[in-house]
Amino acid sequence: MIDLDITIERSGYRLDAAMMIEDQYVTGLVGPSGSGKTSILRALAGLEQPTSGTIKFGEHVWFDSKAKINVPATKRRVGFVFQNIRLFPHLSVAGNLALAAKWGRSAGLSDAMVSALELTNLLKRMPSTLSGGEARRVALARALAQSPQLLLLDEPLSGLDPAQKERILPAVARAIELANIPALFVSHEPDDVQKLCEAQYKIQGEARQYATALSASYGNYVSVQVTDKAPQISVKVDQTELKLPADLLCEHLPERGAMNLYFDANSAFISGPDTIAPQGFVALPFSIDEVGSIRCGGHKLELITLEKQLVEARHPAEALLFVRPIALRRPKI
Repeated sequence: MIDLDITIERSGYRLDAAMMIEDQYVTGLVGPSGSGKTSILRALAGLEQPTSGTIKFGEHVWFDSKAKINVPATKRRVGFVFQNIRLFPHLSVAGNLALAAKWGRSAGLSDAMVSALELTNLLKRMPSTLSGGEARRVALARALAQSPQLLLLDEPLSGLDPAQKERILPAVARAIELANIPALFVSHEPDDVQKLCEAQYKIQGEARQYATALSASYGNYVSVQVTDKAPQISVKVDQTELKLPADLLCEHLPERGAMNLYFDANSAFISGPDTIAPQGFVALPFSIDEVGSIRCGGHKLELITLEKQLVEARHPAEALLFVRPIALRRPKI
């Protein structure tokens, strides 16, 4: 687990950031341009020294202003995917990956990781011949080739059109899952964060005047059982069978077995059983526990707005929860 509690002060700017990044989780960091997202990444990587505070990785202290501890970047083993890619133009894709492995004193990428990132046919190519999406997959592979213990991604999808993002997001999700390390994903696009991250922090406040700037939220999901994956993904929630959207982001989908279905909480709504689900939505059965919380698939959901609606309105007992699925992920162990 990464425990960060720092203050960064620059001319006319202050950012107080406190956050915890869980092991094996992809955590999102969102906020407008100039709000300090990249500064937080650079502080974690050891490329920028905070004004004060602490950064801890598990039992190791990376930064402590009072104790005058500041572990150099070269000893933190952090993989960093920069926004502007930074591939070496004179080296092939394979050459870029080999050099990264040498830096990290690692054996390099496994065949499974090369396959997950769809790089097999790109290894002999030069960076100048790669598309935007291909270059970003190579940049991620280069960061992972160093065998990092933490992965930082600074707006890796910027400049990509929606179709390119849909192509690269599943590859990013598969690669991070295979690496089995915590990751911090920075973006100013909330939709990208929702699709990839289990938790997110949002920088709040007026531009360049931030204080106690990070608020955390965790993705809503329900536990499902995969019952079929062709020609369309089918899952069962409690005793209800669902057909999921074809473009759903999926991580190593098993033939059958338990998965977590994440959904967009902001668009969820409750309605009667005769309601036709909007395109991209599915209808879930739910129950209300003794304290008035909505439960589905064995989990309490963070849907406070809908809970208030249930108190104020009289829905039939057979009412359903309509949600827009955004990702299907394996449960964390």
